[in-house]
Formats: sequence, C-alpha cells, structure tokens
Amino acid sequence: MHIPAHIPPYSSIGDISIRQIAAAFLLALLLHALVLLAFYWTPTKTQLAHRQTLEVSLESSAPSSSQEPDKRPPPKPQPVPVEAPATQPTQTVPSPAEAPPQPATPSAASAHNSTPVAEEIQPLFRLTRMPGFQQKVEADYPAQERRAGIQANVLAEVTINAQGNVLNVRIIKSGGAAFDDAVKQALQKSTFTPGMIDNKPVGTRFQVPFRFNLN
Repeated sequence: MHIPAHIPPYSSIGDISIRQIAAAFLLALLLHALVLLAFYWTPTKTQLAHRQTLEVSLESSAPSSSQEPDKRPPPKPQPVPVEAPATQPTQTVPSPAEAPPQPATPSAASAHNSTPVAEEIQPLFRLTRMPGFQQKVEADYPAQERRAGIQANVLAEVTINAQGNVLNVRIIKSGGAAFDDAVKQALQKSTFTPGMIDNKPVGTRFQVPFRFNLN
C-alpha cells in the first residue's frame, strides 16, 4: 500500500493528542488545587464571625460540669398568723313579761252537760204553806187484780222542786208490783204546787196514800 507524503504517520498524530490531553488535565488539577487552597487558607470575615458566634453560643449554653446541684431541702414555710374576726358584743333583749293566764271560760256545751246543783229539799215542818196537787192523775186499777178481786193500799213518797215538778217517787208501803207501778205512773204524770217559806217556793218531800178497792 502506498501512503501519500503529505499525511503524517499514525504514531505522530497519537503522540500529539496524548500530550495535549495530559497538559490540559494537569492544568485543571492545578486550578482546582489553587481554588481549594484559597478557600481554606484565607477565610472571610463573615465566616470568622459566624464561627466565633457559634462557639460562644455553645460555650454559654453548655452547663458547667464542676457546678453540683444544691441538695439542701427547701426551707419549710413559716405559718402565717390568721387574725380572728372581731366579735360584736351581743345585746340581751329582755323577754316580754308573761301575761297572767286567763281563767278558763266554760263552754256552753260543758255548762249544759254539767251536773246541776242539788236543790235543797226543805222538810214539811219548816214550810209556811204546804204543797198540793195542781193536777192530780188517778192511778189505774190493774186489770188482772180487778178480775181476781184483789184490793190494796199503797203509800208513796214524792219529791218535788220549787217549780212543782216531780223529781222522784219512792214506794214506802207496797201493795204489790202491779199496784206500785200504777202509783208511780200516776204521780209522775201529775203536777203540784210547791211548798213555800215566807212566800218563797222551795223544794220539798211529802207522802201520798193510794187505795185500790172494788166498792
């Protein structure tokens, strides 16, 4: 094969390229080294100020290891005296005088139901005027005793008040149960004029005889 004379051989071209690349690489390394050296060797004032501020802040915030915490117990609180409230003097109010008890007034019902006072009965010898019948009721003859033809005499004692009303009838002499009952009924239905002492009517007691006969 024939190579033209104006084209250099391959070895010359390769040597030139390698030298150029190596020189450029070394130059780049040198520039980087200078930049790094300038950066670390001449720090700016701003970086120095920032670094000093950071160190000061760390030193001031870190607690001192030589300082031990105070292990003494806290002082006991002193009692505060409390003032007692001033007491107002109490005034004693005298109690009103008790009213005397009023006498009990008897009610109408109690007065009505109370036992009447026993009227004094005067004996006949003290009277200035004797009592008598105002309206006499005759005693009925018992029918069974009439049919049997039995006769009897009865003596009764009558007690009247000052108004002439009969208070009590008592048989003094009995003529039999049927005759006694007939006498009592007759006297209780009768009315009387009361006896008097000095023109004053009084209660008294007297006897009344009854005779039952078939003639």
